[in-house]
Amino acid sequence: MYEVIANNSADQWEKLISFKEESTHLMRACCRNYRRFNMRGTVNGQTEIMLERPLRCPANLCCCCPYELRVLRGSDCVGSIAQVPSIMHNKFVIYDGDHYPQLFLEGPIFAYHCCLDLVFKLYSCSGGRSIGRLIRRWRDEQDVFHVAFPRDLHVRMKILLMTATILIDFVYFGSH
Repeated sequence: MYEVIANNSADQWEKLISFKEESTHLMRACCRNYRRFNMRGTVNGQTEIMLERPLRCPANLCCCCPYELRVLRGSDCVGSIAQVPSIMHNKFVIYDGDHYPQLFLEGPIFAYHCCLDLVFKLYSCSGGRSIGRLIRRWRDEQDVFHVAFPRDLHVRMKILLMTATILIDFVYFGSH
């Protein structure tokens, strides 16, 4: 289970949305972070978005099976997040609903840090300097991600960035 919380205008933390995975115990035990899943994103008990992740081949030798995640709202594709196959860097591209690249996240070469925060810088595909970041804070008992982005970023891109944390958690930490 994942929860997205945000600091509101009254400087209080409030839950925005919860994600719950729909997969079997057998799938989670046997396929671990390579497994296919659907996650339902709910607000006040109502489904708002769905996350779909295809089964991934565990043979990571030729980088031909990148991790990916599709985000849907009803039958409308909000967008997707896909790992860029490479042995030289950790990069994820964020696509809009028409599959045009909009943003990308670039992380450290060795992203499997123990006891250190993991930082992915956010860039626009049009180039330039970093416009935000996604940070996985090292904690003992739970995964904590902080996402920073421009205020004027389109709401669909904000949703995709928040769901990118789930994909990154699966890729590097094999969680849940």
